[in-house]
Amino acid sequence: KVVSAAEAVGIGQELCRAMSAVHGAGLLHRDIKTQNVMRAEDGRIVLMDFGTGRELDDDASSDLAGTPLYLAPEVLEGQQATVQSDIYSLGVLLYHLVTSSYPVHASTIRGVRRAHERGERTAVRTARHGVSRKLARVIDRAINPQPERRYQAADALGMDLAALKPRSTVVRLAYATGVAAALILLPAMLALLGDRVNWLTLPFIGKRNEPKNTGVLWGTVTRLVTARPAFRTCRHWWRR
Repeated sequence: KVVSAAEAVGIGQELCRAMSAVHGAGLLHRDIKTQNVMRAEDGRIVLMDFGTGRELDDDASSDLAGTPLYLAPEVLEGQQATVQSDIYSLGVLLYHLVTSSYPVHASTIRGVRRAHERGERTAVRTARHGVSRKLARVIDRAINPQPERRYQAADALGMDLAALKPRSTVVRLAYATGVAAALILLPAMLALLGDRVNWLTLPFIGKRNEPKNTGVLWGTVTRLVTARPAFRTCRHWWRR
């Protein structure tokens, strides 16, 4: 079942916090997959089943354990499990949540290993075009076949996921209110200052995800300034 991007991001953030705690305690999970993630009655996401868990410096962590489709390529090749291999598994989990598929397709461990060796990986947006480019980049980085190119810590992955969450309605309303107030007050300020002003500073930071508000504010200020001869030579600073 495909879940929404917002839900997948929320689940991913909670799992990153759980993984960070596990890794911080010097442990590896080694079997992160959808079947080992549960939602508690209070809505919390819980990472379960540490049956294959090992200490970070335990040589036994090189023993093959886990679910093949979620295992990092280097683990399938017999290398020791690491923080990065746990992150790979979480990346596959996120991939599955938003596509209902997996990066590689095979029914046996040998088949999965061969698929990795041949580079037969399916990118997130190839599996499902509706996934946003930003979310796809985060997931693709988490499941990069090269451990050193993945996130080096669960916290780093969690931060990138947090950056994908849209601002709350309250924050957006406050931003829109500020823009509206500026548009109302600016004509009065210009009339009051008259010709004594030879520069105008706009103390607004354009938000990339607020192009409409930014455009409205800039367009209105431009019209107000160019409509008055005294301000046609004003300099404008626009922080982005």
